[in-house]
Amino acid sequence: MTRTGTPVPDPAPFAERLRGHREAVAHAIAAFRAESSEAMRERDLSDLLDDEPGVDHDAERSLLLAEHAERRLREIDDALNRIDRGTYGVCLDCGATIRRSRLRALPATARCLICSKEAARRASLDRSASTAGAFALVPELSGRR
Repeated sequence: MTRTGTPVPDPAPFAERLRGHREAVAHAIAAFRAESSEAMRERDLSDLLDDEPGVDHDAERSLLLAEHAERRLREIDDALNRIDRGTYGVCLDCGATIRRSRLRALPATARCLICSKEAARRASLDRSASTAGAFALVPELSGRR
């Protein structure tokens, strides 16, 4: 059932807050990328001296944090685009109005609480199916011999 929600009548405070978040996230991405590059350079140097190259957990952590921050940046940019289009505050899935209290807590959200929970449930099921599929490829892990 698709409902027609009402966009936020005055999104300016949300836009200002989102721009501030965007700037902070962009700085964090740059810092994580710099940390990762530095850790990789250090690892490359140590690998030249070691017989066994190793995994650099600091570099991996920095890359994962950068990827997470980049997803967050896309969410913020999408929210700013919804403000520009006049659809900010309307759920992308069901079309209902997103409560202002939810927007104040999560200004980049694109879904109402009900649809957000459903999307999280579907993502969890997708991850479970993906993991089960990977285990099925390895007979020792799938229970088959």
